[in-house]
Amino acid sequence: MPSLKERLEESEEEILMSFKPARRRFVREYTAALVWFIIAVVLLLFDWNFPFQEELLNPELLGSAFFFSAALIFFVYAEARRYVEKYIITDTAIYEDIGVFANRSTNLPFMKLQRCGIHRPFLEKIVGVGDVRVDAGQDFFIIKGIPNAGEVHDLIDSRMREVMGGGNIAAVHQ
Repeated sequence: MPSLKERLEESEEEILMSFKPARRRFVREYTAALVWFIIAVVLLLFDWNFPFQEELLNPELLGSAFFFSAALIFFVYAEARRYVEKYIITDTAIYEDIGVFANRSTNLPFMKLQRCGIHRPFLEKIVGVGDVRVDAGQDFFIIKGIPNAGEVHDLIDSRMREVMGGGNIAAVHQ
C-alpha cells in the first residue's frame, strides 16, 4: 500500500509543506538515555562492592547490562515515535499520518477549520519547538514538537483565510 505522501503526489493536490517532529521534542527521552548510559559505563569501569557479590558471577556486568538496556529502550522509543509521525499540509487540507503496523491517518480540509493555535510548554520553549493545534469543531489534531511552529501556524492561518474568502465564514456557508 502506498504511503500518504505517495498518494498525495499521485493526486492533484499540491504539497505545501511536509515534516516530522524534531528530535528536540524528545529531549527528556534522550536525556534519560544518556543518564542511564553513563550509569552503565560507571558500573562497568569501576570496582564496586555489591550485596550478594559472591553468588553472582559478574555483578558489574549484569548491572551495566541492565542500565545499558534501559538507555537503549529510551533511545529507541524516541526514534520510533519520531519515525512514525508525519504531517503534510497541502493546498486543500492538513494530513496527519501516525503509525507503522496500524496507521491512523487523519485529514482536516481547510473549509472545515475554525481555529489554529500554538502551544509551547516551558521545556519545549527552551529547546525551541512547539505544538500547533488545528481545530475544526469536534475534530482536531495537534502537530507536535515541530521547530518551526510559528511558520506552520502562519501557513495554515493564511491558507485558511484564503479558503474562507478573506475570513468571511458566512460567505462560505451560503
